[in-house]
Amino acid sequence: MLSAVVPTVAQPRVERVAVGSKIIETSVWGSGEPVLLLPGLGWSASAFELLGPALASAGYHAIAMNPRGIRGSTGRLQNLTLHDYANDVAELVTAQKLGRVHVLGWAFGNRVARVTANDHPDMVASVILLAAGGRVAPDPEAQLALNALVDPLVPKDRVAELAKLVLFGPEATNLARFLALHDEWPEAQAAESAAARASPFEEWWAGGSSTMLVVQGLNDRSAPVGNGRALKKEFPNRVELVELPRLGHAALFEAPDVVAAAVVRFLKAPRVRVDFALASVP
Repeated sequence: MLSAVVPTVAQPRVERVAVGSKIIETSVWGSGEPVLLLPGLGWSASAFELLGPALASAGYHAIAMNPRGIRGSTGRLQNLTLHDYANDVAELVTAQKLGRVHVLGWAFGNRVARVTANDHPDMVASVILLAAGGRVAPDPEAQLALNALVDPLVPKDRVAELAKLVLFGPEATNLARFLALHDEWPEAQAAESAAARASPFEEWWAGGSSTMLVVQGLNDRSAPVGNGRALKKEFPNRVELVELPRLGHAALFEAPDVVAAAVVRFLKAPRVRVDFALASVP
């Protein structure tokens, strides 16, 4: 059984870095080994306001990135691919002199994490995927709900109903916190959707060659459990799979303590520690 890391909700430090004509804004907690956090479709760094403090309390430097077009991050939103988002990650790592980082992606962010590991392997110590989809599609009802949930014209009073249906497990009690943290960036969300469609599956599925953790809720209808199991079957020697009963796509809101415990246990494992140490040698 995973031991719980109880999250202390703390306000992050907001940092901004100029890279060429762009600005990349982050929310930051703690210090130590860097763990870069990449949010889901259309989400800001607020997606990690429960998980980030938990990682910081375990001794890590949690850095949640606002993708371009969200909050204080800027940049072109037309004709993008996942490689452009991965390049933003690499530019942030370089500008902040972070060395090698552990890259954690939730939902859409897991695709960016995998492209980053593939395109910039010298910058990535390990890959952590929360709600990793891509191969096994959502069930039909979940897909319809997802389409409605990301529609900016959907009435506010339907968001809670849709989120409960498609993002949470049957026993979820933290829906109010999810809704409080959710902010809307429709133009950035549309750009991310287009980038995902423009990026062939083969360019991101494998996630490079780094050690990888996949954390998935067994009630995830948006990124069904077959996705994580496929990664484990295809790459058994480098993929660790953790399945969480009763949790859904938004497990980092439902049970941030349990998710953080799985992530911290992985990061502290001898193999990952050795990989990070080797990766940090100039």
